[in-house]
Amino acid sequence: MDIDNQSDWGSYMCLLEDLPAYIKVDLELNTEAPNADYPILMILEIAVLESDENNFPVDSEFTLFQSLHQKLATQLANHDDLLYAGFVTHDCSHICYLYSKSEGQIAAEVTALITAVLPKHQYVTGQRKDPEWQAYLELLFPDEIGIQSIQNGRIIGYLAQQGDQLHEVRKVDHWLYFEEKSDLESFVKVYPELKLPLRIEEYFTTENEDWPYGLHLSHETALDHDAMNDLTLEIITAVEQFEGMYDGWETIMVPGVG
Repeated sequence: MDIDNQSDWGSYMCLLEDLPAYIKVDLELNTEAPNADYPILMILEIAVLESDENNFPVDSEFTLFQSLHQKLATQLANHDDLLYAGFVTHDCSHICYLYSKSEGQIAAEVTALITAVLPKHQYVTGQRKDPEWQAYLELLFPDEIGIQSIQNGRIIGYLAQQGDQLHEVRKVDHWLYFEEKSDLESFVKVYPELKLPLRIEEYFTTENEDWPYGLHLSHETALDHDAMNDLTLEIITAVEQFEGMYDGWETIMVPGVG
């Protein structure tokens, strides 16, 4: 069973204190954050046994942490006293974040799962008051770049599930929007200096009063999550300098032969 289909889970990579971090978060909780019924933050910090030069767990370790996540998400999906918000894997630690209705010991079934999935790993637990859900909103929940990375992964993952030949080059279209026509014109004027690997297809207007001026860019490329993350980061960084908004990309599916 795919946990990401049980609720709106999203995952993304970022840097925390100059080291790579992998964050998986229940995005659906953002619709109610902060939830006054769950003011206590409970933390499970598990030590990584084997890591690489960036203090990130090796593949075998990371697979175990993903397995723990799936079991926790399933176990706590309908738990009345605990909300499982997500986890951060970073700097030789795997840290799970849960919100509780009241202070006290973490539920026995949670610690039992850790022992069952990670019998050789040491872990510590802690808790503190977090009525404003700072851990969720400021650490776990992604910024615009993180959200775009999640979207990139979902589109590419969906295409792969449908049999798309991701290595095949195809046209990819990107969409940018601006509040003011002058911002769009300024962006276009300096566009050659940005050296983005995209060509300008068209300018257009919309019926959206907030973002009435649009720009369509495109290029030909194979699909790779890391490469798309790098490109969309460049686009977002560039367009925000001109008060613009990046609204994502779309492409065609390239099915296999036969």
